[in-house]
Amino acid sequence: MEKASKILCVDDEGGVLRAIRRLFQDTEYELFTAESGREGLEILGREEIALIISDQRMPGMTGVEFLEQAKVVAPNAIRIMLTGYADIKDSIDAINRGAISRYISKPWNDDELIILVREAIERYDLARQNRHLTRSLQKKNSELAELSAKLEKMVEQRTRSLQLKVKELSGRDRILQHVLTVHPLAETLQVVLEVTLDVIGGDGAAFYLIDPLTEEMRLTAIREPNGEVALDLSPYNVAGGMVPSVFVPPLQQREIIVLPDPQGITTIASPFPEPCVVVPVRRKERLLGAMAVDRRKIGDMFSDDEVRMIQSLVMEAAIAIHDSLMHEQLPALEESLDQILLEMGK
Repeated sequence: MEKASKILCVDDEGGVLRAIRRLFQDTEYELFTAESGREGLEILGREEIALIISDQRMPGMTGVEFLEQAKVVAPNAIRIMLTGYADIKDSIDAINRGAISRYISKPWNDDELIILVREAIERYDLARQNRHLTRSLQKKNSELAELSAKLEKMVEQRTRSLQLKVKELSGRDRILQHVLTVHPLAETLQVVLEVTLDVIGGDGAAFYLIDPLTEEMRLTAIREPNGEVALDLSPYNVAGGMVPSVFVPPLQQREIIVLPDPQGITTIASPFPEPCVVVPVRRKERLLGAMAVDRRKIGDMFSDDEVRMIQSLVMEAAIAIHDSLMHEQLPALEESLDQILLEMGK
């Protein structure tokens, strides 16, 4: 059966070691003996000793010297000194220096020694349990702090997501109210750009709509977050105000272009300010153009939620843009119809 605790007895007298071995041979303790301080230190280096009993008068290394070194090697072990009457002064000095907790006078009483050892072992076991509980509590506290930080982050993310959703719904409602009546195209584009910048936040936004005559996507409207139409067109008025041709195929396929690419695989050299999001504007299957939103000054990347929100606002705005385009094209259609009817009447 495995012994509960280990005791080390150090004495240069073999008779003393044999007497202590006989005293504890039928107990639950495992006894180690050493005939010198050096041998005792070697045992401490490889065994978890709960209690050290050492004689004071030993050749080469005194008991006080050994126990002071033992305190460094096994700081948690309880240390007791065996001492004769003439060495009591040394024992008291060892207590004052913290090398031992108490001393036992020679010759000792067996019953008193067994009681003293049992109390020392119980004190050691209690201290060991306390250290274990302290480490366990520290680990639990660390895990709790980590969990709390994760929960706080989740709540923060959830709160931000809800706030973005509220802003998105508010923006969509503003666009929807605008859609209820027909407005000039320029006014509609500015409303959508204003709503987008209010909801998403950015340094600028612009619309590129397809010219019905040339079928090219050109700069049509631009706005900055101060509520004014932007005067600096340079970030958007690239290549004569046209959307780069490399962007047209993705937009035709309903793809959203995010710059710089979050995956880091974009090979397109973008003339747009970055970070930037370019979203196609479509009405059913018809591509009307694209809207670009940038953060060239603050430099923040667009989150997935923000990209989705821009797409949602653009989808809502596509109806108003389509109706405004149709309204503006109505006089030309009427004139064309009148011309057709005139030709038919001849």
